[in-house]
Amino acid sequence: MIFKRNKLLRNEFYKWGNDMRELSYLINTNIEQISNMMQKSIIEEIDAYIEHTKQYTSTPIYKNGYTTRSIYTLNGEITLEVPRLRNDKRFCSQILSKYQKCHKDFEHLIAVLLSHFNSYDFIINIIYQLTGIKIGHSIIARISKRLKEKYLETYEFQIESDIYALFVDASYHKVKRWYNLKTGEYKLELC
Repeated sequence: MIFKRNKLLRNEFYKWGNDMRELSYLINTNIEQISNMMQKSIIEEIDAYIEHTKQYTSTPIYKNGYTTRSIYTLNGEITLEVPRLRNDKRFCSQILSKYQKCHKDFEHLIAVLLSHFNSYDFIINIIYQLTGIKIGHSIIARISKRLKEKYLETYEFQIESDIYALFVDASYHKVKRWYNLKTGEYKLELC
């Protein structure tokens, strides 16, 4: 069944040739199909969880509205409407968790590009060329803000203003001492 469908899609793709409008239509319908499939499977997962917990708890758990979640895939960003559960904080979707892990890896890639002092526009272009996903400045700004907070908590707490000397290969270097309160880490830094 899958082989026949893939063969039909391949034939349609070659029939269209270089017409990009038709190709973009195919990609968009593919994204919609993936989105619908994921949304239905998440709803089924939540329904199964509710049925399972009815047997073991006296407090009823039921759906209460929807929450939108955005996940990034190679086909682009997909926005899903996930049902909210009332009276339960323990439920964690196994379907969304692997995509959220992918999202963390995606944020790590942006953090690495930021650490090399690249501009926001350069990072947006690199991400677009690698994955085909268009991201906004707000995502990069949020990650940049978190990186700055980590940097400040680690490196900007100075014990004293005294400068000590460190002799390396009979040469004189000025050294500053740094201490991180949270981790208890002690560092020496060359001036």
